[in-house]
Amino acid sequence: MIWGYLSFRRQKIIGVTEFTVWNWEHGTEPELKHMPKIIEFLGYVPFECPEDPIGKLRYFKLVNGLSYERLGEMMDRDPGQLMDWV
Repeated sequence: MIWGYLSFRRQKIIGVTEFTVWNWEHGTEPELKHMPKIIEFLGYVPFECPEDPIGKLRYFKLVNGLSYERLGEMMDRDPGQLMDWV
């Protein structure tokens, strides 16, 4: 009973279906757009921020669930250039 409730809350907080969560639990990687909500649900970032500038940029993109297009807008850079960097 309690597990079903927790599973339901997890799905509602992250905004995905039960099937999506099942896939994640069985090896499918979450889509980038879900990362901010997953981190919010967990209450922490499940990986460390690298020290190097490109690693930090990759980390920022991942933690915030940003596409190359959105990151490019934020940095006033071409998304293709960012793909080469990251």
